Amino acid sequence: GGSGSGSECTAATVPRITALGCANATRWVEVTGVFDYRGSGTQASCGWWVGSGSSGDCHLWSSTNRCYNPAVVTGPNTAYCLLPPDSELATIGSTQWLRMTLWVYQAGASTPNLNQCFSHEGQSSGSWSTGDFEEYDLSCGKQCTVASKPVVNGVLCSRDELDSVTVEGSFAFYGSGDTRASCAWWAPAGSGSSSLFTCVWSSGMCYLPAHVLNSTHAVCTRPSRSSLQSLSSSVTELFVTVQVYHVRASSTPTACFSHLGTSSSSWQAG
Repeated sequence: GGSGSGSECTAATVPRITALGCANATRWVEVTGVFDYRGSGTQASCGWWVGSGSSGDCHLWSSTNRCYNPAVVTGPNTAYCLLPPDSELATIGSTQWLRMTLWVYQAGASTPNLNQCFSHEGQSSGSWSTGDFEEYDLSCGKQCTVASKPVVNGVLCSRDELDSVTVEGSFAFYGSGDTRASCAWWAPAGSGSSSLFTCVWSSGMCYLPAHVLNSTHAVCTRPSRSSLQSLSSSVTELFVTVQVYHVRASSTPTACFSHLGTSSSSWQAG
């Protein structure tokens, strides 16, 4: 960036983007780069793009701001861009990556939409290069970690005819639309087994469907009646483990599981 004597965008004031942070609680994404910042008169917007190369497509996120979402430049190297709402992100399917471009201009500019006001300088998306845009991972900050692993504290009693039970504990909750979960039920392993528990398979699956209600409760599908009837008569109780992850993040890291992927012989309460 840099400042000129006039308010118009020039080749010297083209916004350059070098990095993006994760969205905060109010959906603002920190943008690092080089920007023509001149105080409160500096205006900005950001564009979110789906696809890559020549297939890049700027979505019309709303009927009011169309492609460009609100943004604010707070200094020569820092800006903030508003991530589109979940209702809009839901329309792009399983896409995990978006591309973001920045539009910066001065309040006094007579032509605020010159190519040089845009980080991509008006080029088609297939011609963009480093600095013209930056990729944003929609699972940013939502990957499973040991700190966010599911914790199971107990199972609420239920009538036998119910096909699901409520599990109490501590669960990562990203909203009902973005949180995915499953539960596995375990019976004590027989003598001679190196494991403490063995999974109760139901309909060919160890992990059964579940959904997280909030940060303290999840609902787990019970094993089928036939699966329960096949257990040894000596089995008087089952144990449950929970898997929780963000819909756009990987579901396989061990931190997504309450048992952290360890052998049942080393499991502890929770």
